[in-house]
Amino acid sequence: MRVVGRGNFGISIPFKNFALKMQERGGVKFVIDLQYCESMDSTFMGVLAGICLAQIKSNAGRVAVVNANEHCRRLLKNLGIIHLLDLRTGAIAEVQRAEDEDQFAPAKNSSGSKLEQICTMLEAHKELVRLDQKNEVQFQAVIEYLEKSLQEEQDSKAPH
Repeated sequence: MRVVGRGNFGISIPFKNFALKMQERGGVKFVIDLQYCESMDSTFMGVLAGICLAQIKSNAGRVAVVNANEHCRRLLKNLGIIHLLDLRTGAIAEVQRAEDEDQFAPAKNSSGSKLEQICTMLEAHKELVRLDQKNEVQFQAVIEYLEKSLQEEQDSKAPH
């Protein structure tokens, strides 16, 4: 997979869904190329952390992240995700082969329903807190806001 531009909440749902689909197949080794990634937000990194943990739990190895710029590496380190990754610099065979065979294709733009967006954002931030307790201070207000938004969205969908 290659992230182009910003790794943010807008691409988190298709990113997560693709990873889940691949993980269901089993035996998948993820290589994420961040060469063209400018930055990442907490939702994207929380989804990435969830993917990493699922890979480790299934004994499929660590997610390889290649070509991350200094800013992205610092973000991954500050949120406690970096230790879950196989962080590499420079070209690796899988990325070069994918480029040579023109295997990188844009993800289908599917931001999901409002409910799916809220759930994805909430789970991503909870994952970051589970991963590293120091993230709780940073994301507690976000989690509370998302929990409230989730309740409001569920209430608006409930039959009256």
